[in-house]
Amino acid sequence: MKHFLLPLALFGAGLALAEAGTTSASVPYRWDGVAIGGGGLITGIEFHPQPGAGLFVRTDVGGAYRWDEAGGRWVSLTDWINWKDANLMGIESFALDPRDPQRLFLAAGTYNHPAFGHGAMLRSTDAGRTFARASIPLGMGGNEIGRGGGERLAVDPHDGRILFFGSRDAGLWRSADGGQSWQRVETFPAVATAPGTRWRNEWLDQAIGIGFVAFDPASGGDGQPTQALYAGVSIAGTQNLFRSTDAGATWQPVPGQPTTLRPTRASFGPDGALYVVYGSDPCPNVMTDGAVWKLEPGVGDRWTDITPIKPGGTMQFGYSAIAFDPAHRGTMLVTTWNKWAGGDEVYRTTDGGKTWHPTLTGAEWDKAGVPWIDTMKPHWICAVALDPANPDRALFGTGYGVWETRNLTAVDRGERVKWTFSNRGLEETVPLALLSPPQGAPLLSGVGDIDGFRHDDLAVSPLQHVGPRFTGTDSLACAAAKPEFVVRTGHIRNHQAGQIRGAFSEDGGNTWAAFVAEPPGEGDGRITVSVDGATIIWTPRAGSAHWSRNRGATWTPCAGLAAGTVVMADGANPKRFYAFDAATSRLRVSEDGGATFTPRGKKLPAIGPAPGGFADGFTAELVTPYGHDGEVWLSIRGSALFRSTNAGKSFRAVASTKDIHSFGFGAPAPGRTNPAVYAAGVIGVDGLFRSIDDGATWQRIDDDAHRFAWIYAVTGDARVFGRVYFATVGRGIIYGVPAE
Repeated sequence: MKHFLLPLALFGAGLALAEAGTTSASVPYRWDGVAIGGGGLITGIEFHPQPGAGLFVRTDVGGAYRWDEAGGRWVSLTDWINWKDANLMGIESFALDPRDPQRLFLAAGTYNHPAFGHGAMLRSTDAGRTFARASIPLGMGGNEIGRGGGERLAVDPHDGRILFFGSRDAGLWRSADGGQSWQRVETFPAVATAPGTRWRNEWLDQAIGIGFVAFDPASGGDGQPTQALYAGVSIAGTQNLFRSTDAGATWQPVPGQPTTLRPTRASFGPDGALYVVYGSDPCPNVMTDGAVWKLEPGVGDRWTDITPIKPGGTMQFGYSAIAFDPAHRGTMLVTTWNKWAGGDEVYRTTDGGKTWHPTLTGAEWDKAGVPWIDTMKPHWICAVALDPANPDRALFGTGYGVWETRNLTAVDRGERVKWTFSNRGLEETVPLALLSPPQGAPLLSGVGDIDGFRHDDLAVSPLQHVGPRFTGTDSLACAAAKPEFVVRTGHIRNHQAGQIRGAFSEDGGNTWAAFVAEPPGEGDGRITVSVDGATIIWTPRAGSAHWSRNRGATWTPCAGLAAGTVVMADGANPKRFYAFDAATSRLRVSEDGGATFTPRGKKLPAIGPAPGGFADGFTAELVTPYGHDGEVWLSIRGSALFRSTNAGKSFRAVASTKDIHSFGFGAPAPGRTNPAVYAAGVIGVDGLFRSIDDGATWQRIDDDAHRFAWIYAVTGDARVFGRVYFATVGRGIIYGVPAE
């Protein structure tokens, strides 16, 4: 039973006694993802141009992956990123060295905002197994508007020491030493940083800037810089495609170019022409118009419109991605964007764009054992790739994962193309809540954008919650002595009056029923339930805690709590609840089933200053272990982990702990009755830890190759000692078991 992300407050420091504690040697763990199957936006797919040399994808918040053909799954390349660098999990762009299959480059950075710091250039010489990092004074926006374009990062096909990168708001950059150092190209036109290249959305005024860089492989020779290269700026109504014919030293607009739309992606085909994909708006966004144009530099910069279907009338959409079959001139794929009328499409041509054939319409679909995508249609297709070793193999990315075919040429014969959901190992979700109950399924989850799941088998993609559906489930709790009774709250996109954002289950999360009513506020928030299931307490977002003893038919305010204060049930006493009062640095306790709360114990330390980035969201966390009367643990940002065994009358700081940003309990170690404790934060060093003796000693269980960026919602398995689950920002739900 746990809650996290308690409200922030600034208050005076307090003192607490410390228990003796040490950190012992690490314990090796094996790590895997809890199977959901997809869930996030695939922003780039690329085969290495040398046949059989590798296949990679990039995602907006979940890092980068390499396809393991032997294992039939995607392998994450960015699990080594730690929580301080969690912003690097959004991949702005990637690039492969055409002459060296082992060299991979990532432009990494999720948000272009001062709170998250600069991005970084990551380079690998072993196909992504390890990376070296180069700092660059630029923000990146792997999860911002324009992330579906590209590629912004490009390697010179004739000289792998040279790379170019198109930034969002600082112009064009160049490296001449294989990505180790970067310098701004001062001669690039200032239009790349003009106000017109920015896009306002609900988050902030986001810069888009230079959306792609493309080298012309026909110019230059091996070991010499490519002379001709192009860069597209995401701006409409003026010249937006620029060319250099002197290896990037000077730049001029390309003559005769279309200017009514924004260039989204561009690539050279095997025929030596540059193909440019256009949309009315940046990708991803709501495009209403688009086109595909062919530029032939060798014949007087001749432009030809080869758009498969012209948007217009009720069909308002754009185009977003393009890929070529390098062994067959004139064979390519292009994808639509935001084509809701009739659905998005992947078009194929074998004659250079004179005629096009849809490959999705009338296709056969194999969901590969991922039931939650039954209601999903291919959408947000901003990435497509053709296998240079197999003309029948193609992949495209969606807003929820990757589809693959191995009979693409069937469409040329008027036959159905078979698409398979090829997402094994690629778990790009943002979990919001985790619960491991004492009986039933080992894990229940709440997940952003796709509600959540009951996980009966960690290796099998489950059905979504059955019953009322939320956009995302934010909070989960079960009755410790009656674990088949589970409650949850969530948020609903475009919420309508009368829609209830809370639900309960009486069969361990198999089926759900909505509460009759909800407390005043903005819904979702945090929820808890007494050990016997009789009392539910819900603290809605922008509201105050309310209790219900009739399955949510009515709600009554909890007396003695400030607005926004989150409540946690005791693990054994059905009448007792806890709440951390941010305004007074005191624990407040209810002994009457949540009706009234009064302060208890001495003042605790103040919440420390915000560290920046994703960690800003954590302030304090209260957790109670199942079946332990009066035991409550509390972590406070900037301070230690605190433990009370007398219902909050006194707390002791667990020595060696600092900045524990998430923790939870699991089954006891063999021969013990106290629960195992799992904690993410600093205990001597930064990492993920386990204690089997109430924090007297700790063992580190993660390692330098498995850091998983920002770890939160940590909980142990209630029945299996050693098994731990945690949520990540973009890598889904990770679980670990001892390797010993």
